[in-house]
Amino acid sequence: MSDNKNSSDAIYIHVKAPLSLAADTNLFTLHQDMIAAFGRIAEHVDPVYRRLALGEIRTMVAQLDKLVSGQITFSGTEAF
Repeated sequence: MSDNKNSSDAIYIHVKAPLSLAADTNLFTLHQDMIAAFGRIAEHVDPVYRRLALGEIRTMVAQLDKLVSGQITFSGTEAF
């Protein structure tokens, strides 16, 4: 029974995100684009490519976490 509960929770989490984004067309479209990109990345079997791609994705997640907390960083701009 516990396995069914864990499986149900996992399904709920995966369904909840797109449903909660459906009201915001821009975010929903970006979510769909990211899912498609992850699928294309997953098709690559080269371990070097995958390691580098995963590193880039981790960097993106870290940047998103900062954005969620209200921090916006502009790269490549001069500081005065």
